[in-house]
Amino acid sequence: MHRLDWSVDQDGYKIIELEGERGLYSGSEPYDGMVRYIVQKGGPKKEYSPMLQNAAIHRELAMLDQSKSGDEEVLSFCGKYGLLEHEMKYGPYTGSGFNYGFRVHPQLGPMPINHIMSIEYFWHLQEQVQSVVAHLDRNDKRAAVHSFNTQWIQSIMQLEHNPRSGKYSYINAPINLNAAIWLLIEQEISGERSWLRCQNCQTWFIPKTKRAVYCRQACKVAWHRKLKQAQNT
Repeated sequence: MHRLDWSVDQDGYKIIELEGERGLYSGSEPYDGMVRYIVQKGGPKKEYSPMLQNAAIHRELAMLDQSKSGDEEVLSFCGKYGLLEHEMKYGPYTGSGFNYGFRVHPQLGPMPINHIMSIEYFWHLQEQVQSVVAHLDRNDKRAAVHSFNTQWIQSIMQLEHNPRSGKYSYINAPINLNAAIWLLIEQEISGERSWLRCQNCQTWFIPKTKRAVYCRQACKVAWHRKLKQAQNT
């Protein structure tokens, strides 16, 4: 299993405006004007492993709509799963490819680079995920595979030991949440894992049987209770 430990600020996230130094991507031309960023509030971090959970993070991200979703929905997603990537804008080697360090901002103090992400870049990554999920919903796997193959997924090659066979094999381990999301997409394309939306609460879940339509027994009971109430009115 692809392993990634990612962190979420338990105090949540907020949006601030800072004077732009660069454009959307590190190393691009200088940008004049104010840029909106998602930043952590600085609370304690909670770590989790996106690839080891059953959450359909890619589908939850795809459900956001830039033309309709407000800042609160973006902050809610980040509050649940963390930032998609750790931008290098505030590292001491901006645009050099190094993904560490911090800069002392005059208003905000020390700003570790893993505490910030521009709203513009968030929507750029979200749009790519939304596109491939739309292909999957249309059962167009060829288009989904094409979209997947055009992505630059940040991962590192690792050797993993299989205790049963005693053999080692190479795996691509994601280094950020966006890369983990694309590996979840790969699992859905390949059929390794699939998700459904619960008929009652609309939560995405991995069905244990082909006939499953509820994420848990409580939702099945709640749904049938709703049907009875509707019949009696």
